[in-house]
Amino acid sequence: MEETGKLENNQENNQENNQENNSESVENNNDLKDCKKRKVNEAKEIIEDFFNGETREFFMTKHFTMESAPHLVPDKPKKMDEKAIRFIVSMVLSECTELIQTIQPDKEKALEMLKECCGIDVKSKNLPLDEIDLISDQNDALIDIIVYCQNAIVKNGVEGYSLFKEVMIANMKKRSENGKFIIRESDNKIEKPVGWTPPDIRKIVRKQFEEN
Repeated sequence: MEETGKLENNQENNQENNQENNSESVENNNDLKDCKKRKVNEAKEIIEDFFNGETREFFMTKHFTMESAPHLVPDKPKKMDEKAIRFIVSMVLSECTELIQTIQPDKEKALEMLKECCGIDVKSKNLPLDEIDLISDQNDALIDIIVYCQNAIVKNGVEGYSLFKEVMIANMKKRSENGKFIIRESDNKIEKPVGWTPPDIRKIVRKQFEEN
């Protein structure tokens, strides 16, 4: 009888232990799920904060633009007129020409290559229905230009922010002696003051090249 009682007690203890272990296992699994859920939510919040806010690059560009040409920065979205579009297209094409000349230094051949690259994706389009559509289409094109350029920098194996920062620091040094930026009327570009030095991109690329 004593052995039977001990056996029953052992079975009851084992059942209680198994229940406790199962309960702990469920709690641990729930804790793990909660932990994973918190991490996912934290990651989402970080991403949302990043994209709802301004990237370092955009913030620096915005700061530079508001200092150098505050009269051109509106309080709300506005459409670009022909003058504004011609300006940005000219500036982008100028940099594209500079890029082409890294592999084709001859001026005429470089321009020929530029012409060959232009108009490869031109389609017949209807004009936007209203001003909101127009502003949306214009800025969609501008964002695509930024993405293509950033994509190319990544494919070059270069850490782009260091280069961007170097360029923007040099841009901020284009102030004249009175501390203001002078805009040329001929092409709407900022005048470079006497003694201004261009950004030292080579120094940064060399450092990245040697470190990696």
